[in-house]
Amino acid sequence: MDSMVVMLMEKEVDSGFLVKEIGSYTVEQHGELIDGIFSIREEQKEVVHLRLTVGKDVEDWEFSAIYDEYNPGVLEQHILSFDELDESYNPTWKITFDFIENQNTMERMLNTILEIHKQELDRVYGEIIDKKSYYE
Repeated sequence: MDSMVVMLMEKEVDSGFLVKEIGSYTVEQHGELIDGIFSIREEQKEVVHLRLTVGKDVEDWEFSAIYDEYNPGVLEQHILSFDELDESYNPTWKITFDFIENQNTMERMLNTILEIHKQELDRVYGEIIDKKSYYE
């Protein structure tokens, strides 16, 4: 996939409304893995909330298998929190990390997170390829 621009908006905690643009960032690859992004001011700092997904529709058995095999530890040095969101149609995770003022550094952080996530998904798909009968 070609590069794309992601706009980061600040979300108001009380109302849930997006209230102002924080910045826009170029994502070089894997933009299809972003399900949503916004920031919230928490304890006098901006925290980015990024929803990552798999970028395609998965079969029912794959849903559980992907969650079982995905290792959130691959992202731990870059993020504050990691949560599975099982109310989505496809596997989706919400991660948070500190907002970075410098645009280039923030872009690198987004691209790094997406690259690590894509590598982990590729590993997971390799692990579950022969496990359909186990999950059905």
